[in-house]
Amino acid sequence: FEQIREGFASLDFGQEHDPLRITISVGLAGSRTFGTLEALVSAAGNALRIAKAEGGNRVERALG
Repeated sequence: FEQIREGFASLDFGQEHDPLRITISVGLAGSRTFGTLEALVSAAGNALRIAKAEGGNRVERALG
């Protein structure tokens, strides 16, 4: 995911004199760590909130 994030951050989707950069924040959680789908989705959502709170444009892994 980090390579995808870096790839998007390096692209310019704008026009000649109007640059447009896209950043991506990702929250990751492993299915083996969290026993239920609800726990998995919740952990990934929490990791995403942390990624955004830390300034965005990053990948954050859920601990569990």
